Amino acid sequence: MSYRLTNPRIISTLGACSMLIVGLGFPAAGATTPSSTTKSSGSSAPGGSTPGSGNGSSSTPNQCTYRSVNITGAKKTQGLPGQYTSGYSKKQNKLYVSSAESGAAESTNISTLARVNPETLQIEATAKIPVVPDTENKTPNLKQFRAPLGITVDDEHDLIWVTDGLTYSVSAYDINTLQQVWTSYDPNKKRDQQTIQHPREIKIDPVTGKLFVTGTGMYSIDPKTKEIKSLDYPKGVYDSFGMHTALNSADRELYVTDWGTDEVLVFDADTFTHKRSLKVTGAEQTGVPTQPHGIAYDNSLGKLYISAQGSNGINSGIYELDKNTGQVKDYVKHGYLSGALAHDEERDLLYVADYGESKQISKDAGNVAVFDTRQNKVVKDVRVSPSEVNFLTIQGDGSVVAVSRDKTYKNTNVDFRIDPTTGEYQSASVDEYPGKESVNITANTLSRFKAEDAGTAPGETKRIIDPASASEQTRLVSDNTSEAATVSAPKTVYAGQKFTIGGSDWTYGEDYLPSDITVTLDDGKSKVNGQGEMTFKLSEEETSFTRDIEVPADWKPGEEHSVTISSGKTKGDKQRSLTMKFKVEEYNPKYIDSCTVPTQDTVQSTEIPFAGYPKVGEVPSLNQQPAVTKD
Repeated sequence: MSYRLTNPRIISTLGACSMLIVGLGFPAAGATTPSSTTKSSGSSAPGGSTPGSGNGSSSTPNQCTYRSVNITGAKKTQGLPGQYTSGYSKKQNKLYVSSAESGAAESTNISTLARVNPETLQIEATAKIPVVPDTENKTPNLKQFRAPLGITVDDEHDLIWVTDGLTYSVSAYDINTLQQVWTSYDPNKKRDQQTIQHPREIKIDPVTGKLFVTGTGMYSIDPKTKEIKSLDYPKGVYDSFGMHTALNSADRELYVTDWGTDEVLVFDADTFTHKRSLKVTGAEQTGVPTQPHGIAYDNSLGKLYISAQGSNGINSGIYELDKNTGQVKDYVKHGYLSGALAHDEERDLLYVADYGESKQISKDAGNVAVFDTRQNKVVKDVRVSPSEVNFLTIQGDGSVVAVSRDKTYKNTNVDFRIDPTTGEYQSASVDEYPGKESVNITANTLSRFKAEDAGTAPGETKRIIDPASASEQTRLVSDNTSEAATVSAPKTVYAGQKFTIGGSDWTYGEDYLPSDITVTLDDGKSKVNGQGEMTFKLSEEETSFTRDIEVPADWKPGEEHSVTISSGKTKGDKQRSLTMKFKVEEYNPKYIDSCTVPTQDTVQSTEIPFAGYPKVGEVPSLNQQPAVTKD
């Protein structure tokens, strides 16, 4: 079960087929383009910023400083199989981690809710999770867990609230016993008939105490009456999927990232009415999905941030948005697939993880960026796991816990697994399911670190192209097919330079097979990188792409030329052909000084011994505090 929803091809279930062309000039030797100022080891956003300013500010070398932090206590150890998210209890000073592993089948046979020491990462207790009939599979009489995924800790009522994306339910567990005390699950209804559909995140409104739940829709729960209400979610959007939330305390606005529609939805936090939708346009390429994931609103600074997964590394990073219009105010490139985000508002810090898929795909996979919201700069990177950081939690002392899904620890034996034929708990290192191939149980990485303020440090002043001096370079064009294929094309290209073409979800057939792409200039009269045309085939994993095109030497300023992108040469492929015209201009960029963070080595987490799993269902009293080791 992949609850993360990172595959951009899911978007194409609507038949959306997009492509883009972006005009891109290259600067003179020794200068830095906006796209090259985005190294994840600590760079500024395009345009840079001086202390106390927004982006685009110039800076002299003796003024160029950045906020410095030291990383202490960076460590990692074996966590849980199928771990998803975590929540922190300030009252108890305990961490709680959810586990839901599909293993050999789509249903969940391995699951628990674990209590963890927030300093040592020792797992202190694992809960027994309710078992229900597996109604979604064709094989009769099989059992599955109602497994916890999203978590929030309710210290006021001594409860842990969890979501289950498999049976579509929300449940409450007693924080002292780790036993379920309430659930929205109705055993007499099928999954698509449950009150809450595909729940993901759950959070508490600190003002009203009510719970907000994201999913295919948006819901609120009164913790006292257990009344469930649906928020006024925009209708008629098939691929809409709410991810995470942030609260603007002053305006009482609830912001929700919608992964499927590339939007941030804004609700009235008290009346639950939908106020507006903010379209999140790609900062790197406008025709490629942004897939908003994490979100934070810094009330003290009045800034709205999201992390965007992007698509195949394009548009992935940290965005500052205008809370009223959704306009991208600032963008910092980070990683291949920016996802998990945690906000320390008291210290004006964001922590943003690169999920990365794998080390082979992204060199930054498993890294967490420490991002200063005062200057919009990544000031440090911490390597917390080999890859696939799924969730981040800030604890009472300001430390950060990272929950990963990297499957690093092989052949793990657990006793929080059930036999799907009987529903009985059993200890196992192999997961078996009728009619499916057996799989070894693997555990994931659990890690922790703390960023300590260390004053300011000298930055590096670099020359970059002034983003304010560049005119809008893109426009949207769509064809007349039912799939409404779109391209984003340059209005101008620059003589003697290059421009970049790219695309997203050019597929065909029910299985969304990748198309063969053909690129021609002036209907083939002009050469593409010295050839009559450019052709390439996307891999099944390559749902987005970019290619550089050299402006032909005989194209002169003032002339008009065209580019054509087409598909359909492969048998069965959909025939499409879109032509865009543009003008050639002389390349004469303007430059500014930008204060950037010098390149730094990524901080590595130290492996610590795994203390083992306690017996499932045996929950020690919270008064029995285990020994604590300091960092």
